[in-house]
Amino acid sequence: MMRMRSAVRRLIRTRSRDAAAIRQLEQQVAELREEIDDLRADSARIAEIYDVVVERLAEPRG
Repeated sequence: MMRMRSAVRRLIRTRSRDAAAIRQLEQQVAELREEIDDLRADSARIAEIYDVVVERLAEPRG
């Protein structure tokens, strides 16, 4: 019976640590997704600026 209790306690501790690790990983994934969204927005802005520059350079100079 004592071994069973000890095994149950170990299992509970392990599951608790696993749950904490999963929560931490989920938070990191959420932060990375935010960062990716920011980078996508920056990339779109850069593409817009590039298009404007190319258009201006193609205009005849007078």
